[in-house]
Amino acid sequence: INPFSASLILHHSHLCMNKLPSSSKKGASTSRSNQAPAPLGLAKKMALAKHQSNPMPYKKKEFIPLSEYALKVVAQNFEIYPHLDGLKEPYRERVIEKIKLNLPIKYTAPHIPDEEYWKRASEARWKVNNVHGHGNSYKQMYLEKHIEELI
Repeated sequence: INPFSASLILHHSHLCMNKLPSSSKKGASTSRSNQAPAPLGLAKKMALAKHQSNPMPYKKKEFIPLSEYALKVVAQNFEIYPHLDGLKEPYRERVIEKIKLNLPIKYTAPHIPDEEYWKRASEARWKVNNVHGHGNSYKQMYLEKHIEELI
């Protein structure tokens, strides 16, 4: 929320809270002192907190940051769009951590150089994983063992 949006929200909520409900009965008077205070919505709480320089009025784990959600979507759709070239290194690593280990090799082999991914994939697929006979590379070991199984 930018300061202008916050001020609009505050102004609107101020107008809404100061309106007195009208009654159709004659002689019925309503006052704010007789009524319970209206509950504050999240948007209003955020605007008030920003205006008053208080910490945000919600728990940090209540909402997933948009960047985390985007990384999750990229990982879930890796088969559709397996190119990670445009991602910066920290984001790329986090996407690779989230990619399923059982994806077809035609998607993973050309696009995932990360040894940690291949280590996890190897350990999930085989009990014995000795990289010494495979150039000390989990990716090379995984690909060689995969081809051995095909033959």
